[in-house]
Order: sequence, then structure tokens, then C-alpha cells
Amino acid sequence: MGLVLCVTVIPEALLLAGMAANASLPALAVAGAVTGGAGTLHLNIWTSFLQEAIPEEQLSRTLATNATIGSLLVPVAYAVAGPLADVVGVRVVLAGCGAIVLAGAGAAVCMREVRQLATAAMPSKACEGDP
Repeated sequence: MGLVLCVTVIPEALLLAGMAANASLPALAVAGAVTGGAGTLHLNIWTSFLQEAIPEEQLSRTLATNATIGSLLVPVAYAVAGPLADVVGVRVVLAGCGAIVLAGAGAAVCMREVRQLATAAMPSKACEGDP
């Protein structure tokens, strides 16, 4: 599961690289569709993992915190990317963002715990309390 989570961000990096390279509209449309599908898969796997890994009494708080942090980072990214694009250019910022996405996925894949992450390794909640 950990590898799948890392791989599902690659289409986003490719879409950003395509925009930076001024790819054709049909190519960007396909890349955007693949990115959307991969992002949906990523979100479903991550949420399912959290539902298995986090105790039920802490799950809503954990999911809310995860969503809040992700949502708060969007305006911060806009506030940084806009002025940076004015200084170095839009294509450089797009390419840099693609590189950041790939670097993050690459760093995560380098961790053995991420590569070996699987739901089968998780203790089943249904078995908790069973003799």
C-alpha cells in the first residue's frame, strides 16, 4: 500500500512538467484526467488506511486534522507560488513544483516502513478484546 500511495502522486508531477514544457492541450487533458484518477485512488487508500490504523475514538479528530492541514497549505502555496512566478517565471515554478512532488515521493519510497506498509500488517479492530 505504501508504494501505491507514493506512485499515485507521479501523474501530478507529470502534469506539472507538461504545463512547464508547454505541452499540447490534448496531452494536458489526458495528464489531468490521469492525475485526477490517481489522486482519487490516493485519497481512498489513505483514508482507508487511517480507518484501519487509528482507533475509532480518535479517527474523526485525525481525519479532521489531516483535512485541515491539507486545506490550510493551499493558500500558503498560492501566496508563495504567485510572487515566485513573477520573479523566476511560471514555467520554472511549475517545473519546480513537479520536482518537489517527485522528491517527496522519492523520499517516502526510500523509507522501508513506507515500502512495507500494508493493511495486512495492521491488527484487526474486530479482534480487539477477543480472548
